[in-house]
Amino acid sequence: MTRLMLEPVTVVVHAIRRIQPLPSESVVIYGLGTIGLLLTMLLVEKGIQNLFIIGNKDIQKKQALKMGIPESCYCDSRQQSIEGWVLSHTEGAGADVLYECVGKSENIAQTIDLAAPGGRICMVGNPCLDILLDKNIYWKILRRQLTITGTWNSSFTGDINDDWHYAMKKLQEKKIAPADIITHRYPMKEMEKGFHIMRDKTEDYIKIMMVQE
Repeated sequence: MTRLMLEPVTVVVHAIRRIQPLPSESVVIYGLGTIGLLLTMLLVEKGIQNLFIIGNKDIQKKQALKMGIPESCYCDSRQQSIEGWVLSHTEGAGADVLYECVGKSENIAQTIDLAAPGGRICMVGNPCLDILLDKNIYWKILRRQLTITGTWNSSFTGDINDDWHYAMKKLQEKKIAPADIITHRYPMKEMEKGFHIMRDKTEDYIKIMMVQE
């Protein structure tokens, strides 16, 4: 089952390498689906000390705490002001590094708003609709001199240090356990149940996986 999670792990490795956060920097992950939680897992393994994550489901919080995230470093956006929470955890400066893992205009705008001067933002979330930014948000990109980068897929060059080799090494060393975020498993003949859960949101899930019988 772990090897079936290899591809999304490589996507996360690629995103991390796009920005290369330092252990001492404050890092925010906004959005805790499969990719956001795998980002959390790999950044914890990487030794990022000031890691702050933003989710909106109880199941996301449960998974994050299992990964070693202190409860004080988890923001439930349903109950807390995201801006106030991030500023309170970064001494009012904003975050040095941010990963946007939702892909909606309002989330992207808020991510930009949360960045410290000179901050670095990686756009990870696939866009759901057209992305529109208000002028005042665009001004913050300019005046804070932010660096914004995108990430896409992963890199396989055949080199021992490419994204896939790095991910396989971490799996072989048992440094990460991506299968832990699989919340539903269905055999092929029952996979339609999983599709209905994803479409109709009848229950909370993170990763739904088809398994061989």
